[in-house]
Amino acid sequence: MDPVMRHWQDIDSALPNAVDDPTGGTRIEVDGGYGIATTERADLTELSSLWTDDLQHTLTPRVASPDAMDRLLTAWLESLPAAERGLTKISWPSRDNAMPAVFMRHGFQPASPLAIRPRGRAALAELPECVRPVRPEDADAITRLWLELVIWDAQFGNLLKRPASPQLIASATAEICGRPDSLSLVAEHDGEVVGVMLVHSAQHAAWVQDLTSATPAAYLAVGVTTRDGRSSGIGSSLARAAAYRADREHAATVLNYNIINPLSGPFWHRLGYRPLWLGWRRRA
Repeated sequence: MDPVMRHWQDIDSALPNAVDDPTGGTRIEVDGGYGIATTERADLTELSSLWTDDLQHTLTPRVASPDAMDRLLTAWLESLPAAERGLTKISWPSRDNAMPAVFMRHGFQPASPLAIRPRGRAALAELPECVRPVRPEDADAITRLWLELVIWDAQFGNLLKRPASPQLIASATAEICGRPDSLSLVAEHDGEVVGVMLVHSAQHAAWVQDLTSATPAAYLAVGVTTRDGRSSGIGSSLARAAAYRADREHAATVLNYNIINPLSGPFWHRLGYRPLWLGWRRRA
């Protein structure tokens, strides 16, 4: 087994056994390994612009020691053109306790974990009465809740408010609500949608399958309730119900949350999720 993969398996068996390098990047070689550097500019016509900076540089490291990581980060950061030093990002296994000091020494701060919940953990045995699968007619209500989530998360630097956010979210919501095999759920109170969990099956979340050995994996993309619904139990009921549906055909469910959001981490941890990867970022 590749030394990096062996190192990952030693620290967390839920990590992938093998990974492919990103395509179209620049390979940076150092003593002890290498990394693939890529640069991305946000496409404001795509939903991904809500979590992609106007200009961001990403490094995919393939090293197994702190010393090699230190050399790789130094070489990568020095290679970036001074005029284009926007957001720089790295994602690394969260249980590798030797690496955070290296990242912070280079000015990186923890930002967004990718958390995993194995099948069976914190799942309900059936859907509660107030929870049901999404329907096409729910699209407007879900769009409003999703927009509220974007505004809330923008405070913590996790999502970006874009001029086209309403249109992009409305289009994505309509597509999700129209899937005949959708895993997504809403919670209702007095006939009104008060919460939503948008969940992508493995078929619609191919990128997630490369990040864990627990496959197939579903991806929980959006989880939000109305402001009045917070701390009422609606969110946890929805999340447990989403786990129940996802577990029927998936070995795990994964999601992203912002590490400095005071509500997200405690909420998802109580529901059986724990960090698998941790995103680190630095602004020039």
